[in-house]
Amino acid sequence: MARRVVETMLSAPFDGVRVVTAPGAALDLPDDPRLEIVENPRADEGIASSIRCGLAGLHEATEVVAIALGDMPLVAKETVIELLKAYDETRRPIVFPEYRGRQGHPVLWDRSFFGELRNLEGDRGAKALLERNRRLALAVPVVDPGVCLDIDTPDDYAKVVSPREAGRRKSVFVELEEAYERGEVVALVTILETRGSTPQKAGAKMVVGRDGRMRGTVGGGCVESEILFRAQRAIETRKCEIGSYDFNADEDENGLICGGSMKVFIEPILPPPRLYVVGAGHVAQPVAQVAKIAGFEVVVLDDRVKYASRERFPDADAVKAGPIPELASEFQYGDNAYVVIVTRGHREDEEALRAFIEKETAYIGLIGSVTKLEKIVKRLERDGVPRERIERVHSPIGLDLGGSSPGEIAISIVAELLAVRYQRTGKPMMFSERQEFFGRV
Repeated sequence: MARRVVETMLSAPFDGVRVVTAPGAALDLPDDPRLEIVENPRADEGIASSIRCGLAGLHEATEVVAIALGDMPLVAKETVIELLKAYDETRRPIVFPEYRGRQGHPVLWDRSFFGELRNLEGDRGAKALLERNRRLALAVPVVDPGVCLDIDTPDDYAKVVSPREAGRRKSVFVELEEAYERGEVVALVTILETRGSTPQKAGAKMVVGRDGRMRGTVGGGCVESEILFRAQRAIETRKCEIGSYDFNADEDENGLICGGSMKVFIEPILPPPRLYVVGAGHVAQPVAQVAKIAGFEVVVLDDRVKYASRERFPDADAVKAGPIPELASEFQYGDNAYVVIVTRGHREDEEALRAFIEKETAYIGLIGSVTKLEKIVKRLERDGVPRERIERVHSPIGLDLGGSSPGEIAISIVAELLAVRYQRTGKPMMFSERQEFFGRV
């Protein structure tokens, strides 16, 4: 794990990389003149002591440092380079990656914060310092889940760092089926063609999850690492990719001297979407109808038996009546889950939002005005709901299409669901596909 973190940092244009270890730690690290090992005699005091050791004796001309964690080996080198580029362009004193609204690592700190970093105490690292100075920080959105994935247990390690043996025991098709049932988006990587000597041949497949786990193999070494990054990017962008790779790299660099090349197809596999319509009133009816036509499995929930009925929602896959928090706990959620809250009143809207906001969903939307949202947000923040959860809420809900009838509102809402599902802008096609075409000509 340490070697992988170090290799990632060495691949970026840093002048030097310091590895802070406990005394006597035996690490298998690359041989690079930029690498320096620093032993921390007070490692048992927590991460703050390691940060202090890493900063001790820095050259006075040092402009910026990146603090990377040894238990987060899945950060892509492209992400680190992207952070450095953002720092160079903005000169913001703190720069960090943000994945799906979650703050990640590594974090860049410029010299104006070196003094405060050297005074850190305890086991929280620099997190509290960043939180106090959030207005000065730049969050860089990335498509790299590795910035939020830490390895805390042997099971974590087995899943995401060394999954190949387990992958051979489980067919990629079984993995696809299980991901489909979990409602999880994954990427299927298929070798289209090979030339010369390659570890795998045309037709070989690999399934990649958002968390970096792999089932099957299409090669190995640096090539598979690059494919892993691109597969995770395809999961986020919902776009297919074709990539070409060769195995002609220097043996001293990565040991791959097969001498061949291959072309791969990377395809995001989306599970069927499920829409939870919370509220069964006059807007909910056309929302359920339009969503069903668009291919969603539709579940309607309301606390009123009179409204949550088959007579009102004949095409829905499920209609349930009862307290919303209890109903919300009955289902499993994932990448295929979409929640639209259209209840009869502000109090019911807030109750429903509280019931679903902590669920892992692809989308959560709340009907109503900005004023209503602001009042609800203040109460949620007061009660300790994390800011990143609140920022996920789409409200006012829907695309700006115009119209105010229930049917028109429904089309606007479902259009936004599709834009989120396929990661599209919602712009008119003539301003996207047509513009792209004429640009090529």
